Amino acid sequence: MAYVLPIPIWIYMYACMAMLVVSFAAIGYFFATPVAVSLPATSLGGTASMGYSGAVAPSAIFMLRSGAAGLLILTIIAGLIGSKDPIVNINMTLFWVLFLLAFAYLTAIVGDLFAITSPWETLLDVCEKCGLNLSKARLSYPEPLGYLPALVWYIGLIWLELFTEQSPFILANALLVYSAIVLTGAWLFGRATWLRYGEFFGLFFRLIGSMAPVAYARTPDQSEWQWRLRPPFSGIVEDPKEHRTLLLFVLFMLSSTIYDGLHDTQIWLDIYWKHLLQLIEPLWGAVDPKTRSTLIITWHTVYQRSGLILLLALYVGIYLSVIAAAKKIAGIKIPVGRLALRFAYSLIPIAFVYNITHYFTFLVTQMRALPSLISDPFGFGWNLLHLSRAPEQMPLLDMALIWHTEVALILIGHLVSVCVAHRISLRVFQSRRQALLTQVPVLILMMVYTSVGLWILSLHLSQRLADVGG
Repeated sequence: MAYVLPIPIWIYMYACMAMLVVSFAAIGYFFATPVAVSLPATSLGGTASMGYSGAVAPSAIFMLRSGAAGLLILTIIAGLIGSKDPIVNINMTLFWVLFLLAFAYLTAIVGDLFAITSPWETLLDVCEKCGLNLSKARLSYPEPLGYLPALVWYIGLIWLELFTEQSPFILANALLVYSAIVLTGAWLFGRATWLRYGEFFGLFFRLIGSMAPVAYARTPDQSEWQWRLRPPFSGIVEDPKEHRTLLLFVLFMLSSTIYDGLHDTQIWLDIYWKHLLQLIEPLWGAVDPKTRSTLIITWHTVYQRSGLILLLALYVGIYLSVIAAAKKIAGIKIPVGRLALRFAYSLIPIAFVYNITHYFTFLVTQMRALPSLISDPFGFGWNLLHLSRAPEQMPLLDMALIWHTEVALILIGHLVSVCVAHRISLRVFQSRRQALLTQVPVLILMMVYTSVGLWILSLHLSQRLADVGG
């Protein structure tokens, strides 16, 4: 390989795994008291806050919701009438970079602001003011479905990102279709029910916001929003996990980012071209060269698409096996499914840092182009901000610094998950011995996740360096 890491990857792996083991021992020693009873609830729900709370000003809510709705409208309009070039059309950057990346990272710090600012809630508000009754359910929502609709939209979003043309027009139409689905779901099952179970973005940001030291909730009479401070990551421990489909959603947050980093690497491609193709080609029999080429491309497409779902199935199987092992080791009678759901949120910090490390350079690169996109949002050649037309030579990113930062983030994410999982175990089990025993398989799982994450990150870094070098 022409591009190598500052030191061999196995040294990073051993160092991170050793840190996890040491941290696990320290956590087990210092956090050793079972917490059988939850802390007193506040008027906002959840546990007691850190002593600071207040109401969110109605004027701030109006400005935030208006801004969010305006940005969604701009994203759609830019995609429909603007340039077809995704580089010069602002709609791609607004959605993929500012909304799904930058806003998600901000949510982990300031809390789930999307619950207050959701442009799809604003759409429903407008429809209700126009006389459409969305509070009434025309159909009873099937309880077994749980959060599966939100998961389907999540899979569709990643599918759109990885397997379709990066087109502003396609994105704009996808957002229009999704908005129609939200409206239809709210009309059929009732606004509150569909926003909880079927609106993907609301669930996505709610899970990320569970890590934040700030929580938001409506007052009992629904008249205003209030905020409160809480210990960081306490939402992961305290927030209710009321349906098993939440586990699938959280695991897809993890597996989809891993797949995104893996699917275009040489190792992943070699699995098909050097191994699977040799197995399936004899099944075709004697075919002409044109048919053979078509079959090869078709099966490669199937291979790439199915990998997204198969990796999720693999992560589900591994996670349930670890939970089953923890249950057996501790000798407890709690069902595996219930236990798995109880610990599911402990994976959120890992999924979050994987997302940051995978998209960090992309975020930085795209943010550099934001001023010119604001100056010419539709790609029509405008210059609203009167920026210099002279092309700027962007300084190259220090890839060694980026690599070490990403390694540190992955390690921190896993350490947080180990700590959170231990805190959850102290709430679930009655004895310190049970709490510690159940965490041994979880620790091994975290070590495996760390190694896999670093390995894929190294592959991704090498690919980025090769692209720059090429």
